[in-house]
Amino acid sequence: MNWKHFSIRILLVAVAFPLFGVLIFVLPHQYHLAFNAAATAATVLGAMEVAGLFAAKKIRTSRRLAPVLAGTLPVAAYLEMRGIIPPAAQGLWLVAAFVVLLVGAVIAQKSRGLPSLLAYAASSMFTVLY
Repeated sequence: MNWKHFSIRILLVAVAFPLFGVLIFVLPHQYHLAFNAAATAATVLGAMEVAGLFAAKKIRTSRRLAPVLAGTLPVAAYLEMRGIIPPAAQGLWLVAAFVVLLVGAVIAQKSRGLPSLLAYAASSMFTVLY
């Protein structure tokens, strides 16, 4: 276990949890816009980290598209909460994101065969869900 990275993660948690608490309880204006912006940033960073973990294990994944699509999910939740988009639109957006990933997987992996295509699509979808 790399203790340097572990200590950085502990420090991040020690800073992030109080920050999220402040964003939720002290700044509730505009339907928690600041909290949702922080959650979106955390989602994108987490998806980028998962994509990097897949890359370290030599598993091809969408390193750009998957984090972007993952970041749109908290945005869709915020828009749904504000009443800008209809209820259940977030579920439809998740399906649309998966369709975009599948089409991207077919385009990116068309010459590599079905096993590579399935691994790319599955790792990209996992990255979005994480």
